[in-house]
Amino acid sequence: MKKLATCLALFILALATALPAYSAEYISGRAGLYFPDESALDTGYNFGIAYGFNFTQNPQVYAEFATGFYGAELEGNSSFDLTVIPFTASLILNHAIAGTPFDLYAGAGPGLYLAMIDTPWGDDSELELGVHLVGGGTFNVDSQFALFAELRGDLVTDDVGGAFLNFGLKYKF
Repeated sequence: MKKLATCLALFILALATALPAYSAEYISGRAGLYFPDESALDTGYNFGIAYGFNFTQNPQVYAEFATGFYGAELEGNSSFDLTVIPFTASLILNHAIAGTPFDLYAGAGPGLYLAMIDTPWGDDSELELGVHLVGGGTFNVDSQFALFAELRGDLVTDDVGGAFLNFGLKYKF
């Protein structure tokens, strides 16, 4: 497990430093709702930031590296908390809708998920490997700013994974 996590981290580092030299780049922030796979958990929250760049123009494919946090509480019991810090890498296919300021996108990639559970009886944490899927739409306000909405699914374990509804802002440079 540690070897796989180390290899994934080295791959992400190499890709993040090698490819942006000749690409369009962006940063983004997102916030939204977290719908846990574990049915005993209430709907939660999530926040995240990402750095991305495109490395092909036709088709338009982006690499994106993201982190953030999301969490939820046990139904009716605020003394049981789940908090997850994901570290993800994505390949995203973007489709600009001709003649409009709208884009559609879909992507997927691997991730490392640091899950922390706080209970009255003690705390626990574990590092999980998983994958995520993402799809959404972007409204390009101008050449630098865009607003987006997306659906995301993290496929990890029953108590860590789930679905997300996010809204965010992207700054292109």
